[in-house]
Amino acid sequence: MTTTEARPVTLTASELEVALGEVDAVLAALPAGDYRDRLERLRGELADGILGEGADELDRIVEIALQSGRARAVYGPGGEAAATRLYRRLPSGRDLVASA
Repeated sequence: MTTTEARPVTLTASELEVALGEVDAVLAALPAGDYRDRLERLRGELADGILGEGADELDRIVEIALQSGRARAVYGPGGEAAATRLYRRLPSGRDLVASA
């Protein structure tokens, strides 16, 4: 997906709120299976406030929340700003920032 080296991401309280909310929203719609298992592992990582291996998965979820307008609609302008800050520290967002 990206060429940027994976590195741990420590989430702020507002970033964590958005990340957990979005992961929970996706989990609520998923049946049992491999993808649900991956998201449950991601949620476990988020519970610690430090994101490692789940960065690519959260990257996709946060990107969709931002592109669709869901981040602003559900979490308001502050939540959207937190999601944007978080996205810039995730693999795709880091790649975009580096290429700009």
